[in-house]
Amino acid sequence: MVYAPYLHHVTWSGTSDNTAACGAGDGAVIVWRVGCSAPLRVLRAHTSEWDPDSETCLSTFAGHSQLVYTAAFSPHSPATFASVSGDGHLKLYI
Repeated sequence: MVYAPYLHHVTWSGTSDNTAACGAGDGAVIVWRVGCSAPLRVLRAHTSEWDPDSETCLSTFAGHSQLVYTAAFSPHSPATFASVSGDGHLKLYI
């Protein structure tokens, strides 16, 4: 699995056993599915929350203005995730 320019921290989905997400150097969040060489989704500026099983958009969010360093799903609330960015913000998506 390759994505340019570079990738940051990776985390497993709290709702799908075969799905992981990571931050990218271009400010996107990249979502991967086990066994696939290409990204399942590329979320630019954190604009979408989606259901990895049905692949449908659930919500729309405002995003970061700089590159995303990390994204993590909550171990306590499977549909919740957080991200941090070079813009100095921690974003929580509930």
